[in-house]
Amino acid sequence: MKRISIVILLLVIGNLWGISTAKSVFYADSYMLRAEGIEANYWNPAKLSSETGVDLWFPFANFTASLSNNALDIDTYNYFVSQDSLSAADKQHILRNLQTSLRGEMNTHISLFGMNFGNQAFSSTLNLSGKTSISKNVTDMIFYGLAEEEYKFGLNDTNLSGLGYIDFTFGMGDIDIPYIPENWPQIKVGASASLLAGLFGTDIIQYDGIIRNTLSEGASMQQDVVLRTGVGGGGLKAMFGMYSEIFDGFEAGLTVDNIVGFINWRVMTVDHTVSVTADELYAANLDEDYLTVEIEQEKIKPFSTKIPTDLRLALLYKTKYATVSTDWVHGLKTSAVTDKWGRISFGASLLPFEFLPISFGIAPGNSKSPLKTSYGIGVSSESVDFGVALQTYNSLFPNKKTRGLTYGGHLSFHF
Repeated sequence: MKRISIVILLLVIGNLWGISTAKSVFYADSYMLRAEGIEANYWNPAKLSSETGVDLWFPFANFTASLSNNALDIDTYNYFVSQDSLSAADKQHILRNLQTSLRGEMNTHISLFGMNFGNQAFSSTLNLSGKTSISKNVTDMIFYGLAEEEYKFGLNDTNLSGLGYIDFTFGMGDIDIPYIPENWPQIKVGASASLLAGLFGTDIIQYDGIIRNTLSEGASMQQDVVLRTGVGGGGLKAMFGMYSEIFDGFEAGLTVDNIVGFINWRVMTVDHTVSVTADELYAANLDEDYLTVEIEQEKIKPFSTKIPTDLRLALLYKTKYATVSTDWVHGLKTSAVTDKWGRISFGASLLPFEFLPISFGIAPGNSKSPLKTSYGIGVSSESVDFGVALQTYNSLFPNKKTRGLTYGGHLSFHF
C-alpha cells in the first residue's frame, strides 16, 4: 500500500466538503460579532446595519471545504502501512486517541445568492453536513482479536447522520431595545427566519449489537441496525440575536439559533433494517458462509428531522490596527449540524495596512473534537472584499500530524 503524500491528501480534502460561512473559517469560528452585511444573517442578525451599505453575494463565490477526524493523521497512516507487524506500543498509539469511538465530520456551505439593504438582508446557501462514529470496540477487536468474552454496541458510540438542505433566509436587525436608561449601553436586537428546502436526511435511529466469545460455543454475533432516510421536504428555522457595545471598542453578544428548527421529509421516506447474525463461529470454519445477512426496506409515513437549538456567546474588542474575539457555543443535542458539548474559540486580526487584513483563529481541542487553528489573508476596499483561509485540525500548522483541513474563500461587493 502506497504512502499518502501530505500535499496530495490535503488538496483532495480541501475540495471535498465545507463548513459554516466562508469568513468564519478565518477565525476558527470566533465570528459572531465580526459578521457584517449578509453574513450577519447567519451569525447575529442584530449586526445587520444600515451603516454598512449594500453587500452582494454571487453564486458559489463564498464557500468552505472541510473534512476531519479525531484520531488518524497522515504520519500515523504512513507509519502503519510501512510495518509488517504492529507492536503493543503501536496499537496503543492509535487506541489512546479514540476515547470511546473513531469520529469523523464533513460539512459544506456554499453561497447561492445574497443581498443586504439597510438593516435587512435576504440570502440563500447550500448546506451539506455529515457525521460518523465507530465504536472503539471495533478497533480493539481488529488489533487484539476477541480478547473479551462480550462486546456490546449501541448509539452512544456508533452512529451515522447526514443532512442536506438549501436555505432562503430573511433577516432584520439594528433594532434598539426601548426604555433603557440613557447612561446604560444601548442593546441592539435582530432576528432572521429561514425557509428550508430539504435535499436529504439520514440517521441511525436504532442500533443494538453484541459479540460473544466462549471456548465451548465459539463466537456469536448479532447486529441490528435501522437507518432512516428522507428525500425531498421542507422546513423552518429561526435565529434571535443581540449585542451591545459596552464601552468604546468592546462588544458582547448572544444568539439563539435553530429555533423551532426542523425539516419534514415527504417525497421519499424509508427505513432500512439490516440484521447480521453468526453462531458457533470458529477459526476452522471461516471459509464457509458463516454470516446471515437480512436487509429490509419499508416505506414509512412522512417524518421530521429536528435541528437542535444552539446557544452562542461572544466578546469582541476592536482597535484601529487589531481586533480580538472569543466565542462559546453549546448545542442542546448532538445532530448532523450541532454538538451537545460546549466549544470555545478565539480569533484575532491585524491591519498592517488598511486594505490588507490578516487573521488568525484557534479553538482548543477536547475529548470530543481536535484542536483547530486558522490562518487567513484578504484584500478589502470600499467596493470589494476578497480573502482565502486555511484551517488545520490537531496541529498549529498544516503538517503530517494534521487530522483534517478546512479551506475557505469569500468574495463580496459593496455599494
